[in-house]
Formats: sequence, structure tokens, C-alpha cells
Amino acid sequence: MAIIFYVSRQTSNISGIKHVGSFLVRELRDRYEAHMTHLSIEKVMSLLGIEAISGTPKQQERLRKWIEVLVEKRGNDFVLESRQELLRQLEQHMKLKTQSCC
Repeated sequence: MAIIFYVSRQTSNISGIKHVGSFLVRELRDRYEAHMTHLSIEKVMSLLGIEAISGTPKQQERLRKWIEVLVEKRGNDFVLESRQELLRQLEQHMKLKTQSCC
């Protein structure tokens, strides 16, 4: 689904346009999410072939959503075939996020 939203530069009611624009974005996001398959964290672990997921609950939720989007776009088979690469990417991401500057 694609929507093109054009706003003229000569429009005087910018705050109203921003409000309508953010409303449309929320509405589209909600409709998209309603059609997505919601995977449980257990299903994600099964797809990745792992028994436990380290990290905070927020990090686990980000992983769940990442895999959920991959399944939605590319299918279960892609995740199953690419699980080693996906786990490598996850590990690399976690290392970068937890590095200290000092």
C-alpha cells in the first residue's frame, strides 16, 4: 500500500497540516500492524533455533519485531535459511549498542 501526500509550500495552516499528517501516519501504521502476523517471542526463538534470548525486555521486543517484519516480508523459510546470518547480525548489533566510549 502506498500513499503519496503532497502539501503546497504556499499553505498557511502548517500546524493543521502537521496534525493531519501525523494522524495519517498513525492510521496507516495501525492498519499495517493489524494485518501483520504477530509472532510470540517463543516463535522467534524457534525460528532462530535458540533456547534463550539475552538482553533487556526492550531489546527482546525489538528482536521480536525485527523477525516479525522479516517473516512478513520474506517468509518463514527465509528466516529459517538465514538464521545463522541473522544471529550474527544480532550479536554484532548488541556489541555495538553495549560498547562504552571510556
